[in-house]
Amino acid sequence: MKRQSANVLRIAAVCVTALFFAFPARAQLRANFTTLTCQFTSGTSARFDAEWDVKAASDKLTFTFEGIDSQRAKARIVSPFGMSEVLLFKGNNSLNFLEIMPDGNQAFTTVFFSHSREGSKQKSGLSAWYPAAHSRHMMIGHNPVISHYRGYCQPS
Repeated sequence: MKRQSANVLRIAAVCVTALFFAFPARAQLRANFTTLTCQFTSGTSARFDAEWDVKAASDKLTFTFEGIDSQRAKARIVSPFGMSEVLLFKGNNSLNFLEIMPDGNQAFTTVFFSHSREGSKQKSGLSAWYPAAHSRHMMIGHNPVISHYRGYCQPS
């Protein structure tokens, strides 16, 4: 099991690196922040047994990306479940975070900086909330479970 998890981590790192260099951002994102606070209030989840059972996601997610370092392509995700390192790569006016859990499950978050809505002022003076998507691809027991959330992230 540990060997399989290590292989999954290696493959994911190679894929993320390939994506990072294969799709350079057309518009450079000028990030002068190191933290993003994210809130996801709606979405769907599905569990596969004999068929997909799709439902509205009942939980709301709040977490923070800290120590965002686009030069090293790393950050940390801090949530009620703990903290872990994530891989970071730039998209076209977006930041993308990939969390690979010890059991091989994955979570992927994209924050889009092409649009925004007003939010409360932060110490940094930034007030905008940016649209974001958060997806999870997991095996729970013997069943695939996926979820996709929509929300916003705010830099600080």
